[in-house]
Amino acid sequence: LRTADCAGVVLDDNGEQTPLALQLALRDTPTQAVHVYAHQADQALIRRWLNGLSCQFDDVWDWRHGRLDERFDLLGAVRRKQDWWADLAGLRPAMYAVLTMLVLQFGATVVDRIQLGLRAQHLQADMVTLFHQYFPQVSNVVDAPLQMHRLLNEQRHGAGLANDTDFIPMLARVSPLLAQMPSASVQQIGYADGELTLTLRMPNASAASGLLTALQSVFSSVDMQQSSENVVYTIEQTG
Repeated sequence: LRTADCAGVVLDDNGEQTPLALQLALRDTPTQAVHVYAHQADQALIRRWLNGLSCQFDDVWDWRHGRLDERFDLLGAVRRKQDWWADLAGLRPAMYAVLTMLVLQFGATVVDRIQLGLRAQHLQADMVTLFHQYFPQVSNVVDAPLQMHRLLNEQRHGAGLANDTDFIPMLARVSPLLAQMPSASVQQIGYADGELTLTLRMPNASAASGLLTALQSVFSSVDMQQSSENVVYTIEQTG
């Protein structure tokens, strides 16, 4: 009974009514038997207090002169509160399972990243090999796809063919989008080194944003700058 807040509490004699400290101790502690230190004259009353619980009676224990045996441990509840790790013993299997899952997940992530890195390296090596195969005159390869695209454009120009970054093909892709906005007025068109510049007068900001979205769905890079009267679209096609 000497546990929790009732540890070592003296039981006041309330007559036939069970003392409050004893009631609280019996309520909070699963009890099958009670060891009682009391005068023999009080044993009958204490039996009524315990309401049928098994009792073992000893002479009155005097803390000033008596021997503190292991059955009468006033600090037992305190030690049990401090032994929190023992209370978690039932959770250890679940904790080990969670820790194992975390370790496996981390290991799988590391392995996946390593595999992706190796694949990227192999892909880059294959692109460089292919680049040297078709363009052996180029010794320094920094960005194989971009360099290959530029060299292909140069060869097309040398053969008199247009490519996607030329003025006419880019304007041909812009024209259908402008035709869908009859209220837009073209003020100026410029072109230099694969960059097409459109200066338009738009009816409102919503129309300007709508045209920007349409251009971005067709070209790889589109920038929009607004002034008080006109909207300037700078368009590039790198692919």
